[in-house]
Amino acid sequence: MKNDAEEGAWDVFGSEEEDDNSSHSTNDVRKDSSAVPLLLQQLTQIWMLQNAGVRLSERIVGLYGEATMWTTALAEREIQPQQIDHATPKPFHQPSYDAMILCLAPNQSSDDIYSFLKDFRRIVRMVVPGGIIILPLNIREAIIQSSKEDWMFSELTTLQNNNNDPTDSSGWELVQRRFCTIQWKTCRWLPSNYDLEAEYERARKATVALSMREHNQRKLTAQSIQRAIKALQQYGYCIISGGLIHPEQSNLYGQAALSDLQQVADTLRQEKGLQLFESGVISEEAAVYREISQREHFRVDIRHGPTMEKLRGTSGNVSRTMTALENETNDFLRGNADLLEIIRRVMNPVNENLSPGNFGRYNFEGRGPDGSFQDVRVGPVGAIVTWPGATDQALHADTPHLFEHMAALPAHYINVFTPGSMIVSEDDAHKVGQTAFLHETHKLDVTAKYEGNSRDSSFGTSEMWRKHLVRPQLNMGDVVLFDCRILHFGLPNESEHNTFRPLLYTNVTMHWFHDPKNWDNEKRIFSSYES
Repeated sequence: MKNDAEEGAWDVFGSEEEDDNSSHSTNDVRKDSSAVPLLLQQLTQIWMLQNAGVRLSERIVGLYGEATMWTTALAEREIQPQQIDHATPKPFHQPSYDAMILCLAPNQSSDDIYSFLKDFRRIVRMVVPGGIIILPLNIREAIIQSSKEDWMFSELTTLQNNNNDPTDSSGWELVQRRFCTIQWKTCRWLPSNYDLEAEYERARKATVALSMREHNQRKLTAQSIQRAIKALQQYGYCIISGGLIHPEQSNLYGQAALSDLQQVADTLRQEKGLQLFESGVISEEAAVYREISQREHFRVDIRHGPTMEKLRGTSGNVSRTMTALENETNDFLRGNADLLEIIRRVMNPVNENLSPGNFGRYNFEGRGPDGSFQDVRVGPVGAIVTWPGATDQALHADTPHLFEHMAALPAHYINVFTPGSMIVSEDDAHKVGQTAFLHETHKLDVTAKYEGNSRDSSFGTSEMWRKHLVRPQLNMGDVVLFDCRILHFGLPNESEHNTFRPLLYTNVTMHWFHDPKNWDNEKRIFSSYES
């Protein structure tokens, strides 16, 4: 049920069908001496179109400075503002507000404004991805220039008093934070005329940005789940930004993976004389063990080890088949109910007119043709770890298409990634490397167009990189799900602070699919502990 404020917003702004998670042009707002109600009207519209499952009374707005007029106007919409406490930000750089209103007095000294701008980058990160910041016109240019990659420039709105005085604090700017940031410092081989804004737009289309209610509850609304399903089906991947996963849990698993990697390195040095961290290779003769698999130099996939197995527990150390009747488990990441819902609905699209005819589902004591989800198989949580020296991974897909007569059947294999550590250095965060994707390349009719030579003899052409590359920068708690048929590659780790980057993952497949991943369960590095 919608409250009165929400009903009014719907009456004014139209139906949810108008929204396709797209940019909303708000530049036609007239100039008016009373900018506050009009800006809040715009804010309400954006919220309703982004996620109608969140009530206005559940939205959190941060106020910076003295702003009685804003407090009153927000209260009329049942929105309770909070004074911004930027001195004590949340751990792991987690967001605090759906929107933020910056109220600087018109007579503030230039020193005060300069001091504020120095801290602004940290303050703006307290707004959820896709969140709104309303700011005075007199600091607009300085703020945008100080953090260009934070803003969706198409979202700018100006409301100014009739006197057209640009220094008048009653003139305001509404800007929207990007839904997802890009690891723009990577891939230096891209041409100088590469269109970074087009890449941001591709990432935006594939991103579901959480509201503060969803962030605090770690629970998606029905609208967010539906958007995630649509993105995964249409683009081959979906970024869920804003912190769905508890960062404390992610950090525990990331540290466990790094601890086991250190033990691997110590064992290889003692028993084989190999310097893993210096050489970047596990072994000269074999790079596959039960616990760890070499992907490339300075890039390993670690799946088992004493610390990880103790943390996961007995049930979490093995793959598990989940029936349609099981909605979630206590397992970290792989047991998340919302992620399972998204994955199952992508893997099991239903045509209600045809499902009743699938009589084969009675076999093997099956439930019959009831349109329910088929069983899925989820793997243990592992980690892909890189350290300085790792270069661009070869472009690849993790699994082939099962059949080639259609552009794409429903996904049968989906991976879930989330960061396992927080990168403290702002500069290092863009250099440790995560995963890049080629937008929509899970479809044969897209990849078939790009046969031929490409960079470093990999698949594709320069046009493919220009039109499809997306390099999302995930923060702690963010998630990316991807159809394993999509073309992707790991980005380099060029950290200047010797940063080891664990990227946590779980594999989810249809129960009948076997992934011939190169693990050797008979060859062990550790023999002194029980798995």
